[in-house]
Amino acid sequence: MLTQNNMDARMSALSSTVSDLLVGLKCSDAPEVERVARKLKDRAEEYGLSLVSLTAHQIEKTSAAGDLDAAHQLVAELKEQLQQAPLLMRQTAGAL
Repeated sequence: MLTQNNMDARMSALSSTVSDLLVGLKCSDAPEVERVARKLKDRAEEYGLSLVSLTAHQIEKTSAAGDLDAAHQLVAELKEQLQQAPLLMRQTAGAL
């Protein structure tokens, strides 16, 4: 069962990772953005957040190609998806 403490810890981890992603984008550090996006993708997948994982994968791919403008545009989408993350995690946990 997913407790409130577990969900808070997961959301904190996701939020921290997104912050790291934004720092990489601000510094125009494509390899760092790619690395952090991969970490976010894996974490989101582990938490059952498939849309977040897919968007993080897109950010990973665009940054690997050096297109940080596209990666930055995807962050807005990512932030919207993360607003729904607690509900999705509860639904996923309830389905198990």
